[in-house]
Amino acid sequence: MPKKVFITIRRAEDPPAEAMDATSVLFLMSLGLEQGDRVVLGSEGTGSEQALDHLVRLLETNDDAS
Repeated sequence: MPKKVFITIRRAEDPPAEAMDATSVLFLMSLGLEQGDRVVLGSEGTGSEQALDHLVRLLETNDDAS
């Protein structure tokens, strides 16, 4: 059975109540984030720590680096 993890994201300067579902591309785009912006990630569920670790590694990767 797949693990159920709920991940949220928000701008670091926004209040926690403004956290959005990080699995939705539309919600992510609506944040209007740019490279260098700081975000806060949250998670709940079995395996949430591992999911956050993986997501942090993805977000810290600069695929545009030469």
